[in-house]
Amino acid sequence: MKIEYKYFLMLLTAITLVSCKSDKSSSSENTSDTLAIINDKLSGKDYQSVLLIPPCDFFIELNELSIKLDPKIVISTDNLRKYDNTRLEALNLGVYLADFTYLLLANETEQSSDYLPGINDLSNKLRLDLSWSKKLFKQIKKNKDNPDSLCEISNDLQERIILDLEFSYRHEIVAMVTIGTFIEAVYLSLSNFSNYGDIDLINNQLNNHRHIFNQYQTYLKQFNDNPRILSTLSELSELKTFFEELKLVSNKRDIVRTDSSMIKISGGAKISLSQEELVELMKIVYSVRKKITLS
Repeated sequence: MKIEYKYFLMLLTAITLVSCKSDKSSSSENTSDTLAIINDKLSGKDYQSVLLIPPCDFFIELNELSIKLDPKIVISTDNLRKYDNTRLEALNLGVYLADFTYLLLANETEQSSDYLPGINDLSNKLRLDLSWSKKLFKQIKKNKDNPDSLCEISNDLQERIILDLEFSYRHEIVAMVTIGTFIEAVYLSLSNFSNYGDIDLINNQLNNHRHIFNQYQTYLKQFNDNPRILSTLSELSELKTFFEELKLVSNKRDIVRTDSSMIKISGGAKISLSQEELVELMKIVYSVRKKITLS
């Protein structure tokens, strides 16, 4: 699947900026000198920008391998009424964005459209204007057999939400939306890869997830004086510990462009999970997801 070049640059940057140390000290990977700095005009503080990973990027490999995606594992839209505070609204806006994208790629366009009212409702509660998103119903129907176009629709939706939040200096909301998308996307991709049964493929996918998670942890920690962020960091602590304690295998790093214009990154310090560790990770991700979504 071909994704816009700008998103590849973001993903490539997120991965290549990470230290390749294989001991436990790799958990302190730091990119503070390389991420763009945003000045918050309201608080006067400087913040590192978040490296925005489009939801589609989490599911690209599943789609390329023609793995049949299970549409039954997404969060029910009935859960929407449970999200009655800003933290839950922001986290689950991210969750709904991931589910929306996943269902598009699963060719469940009608079910995916059911998530747009929820995305609009959560956005309105966060004082975001998504009135323009009404046109997405027609775009989805028109492009239902074109995965590339569906990804563009999803990526544009996420990007416009994040930019709106950043322009209004609500960086802590950005942090919670992105982590909500991350947790749900990891859960969905791992669930499908586990069914596929190829541990090497799972390890490759998790290696990317580990790098992205470290980037998001760095971003979240900038707002650790915010009670909402502290609660979220607490919920992520077990996952953080799991990634920190993993033994990594170091290999030569190679970056190549495939025939389908995809950028493939191999080598470097990589995860090598056993089946037992995979089961443990799935339990942790499921637990975090349950806390976030109240499911």
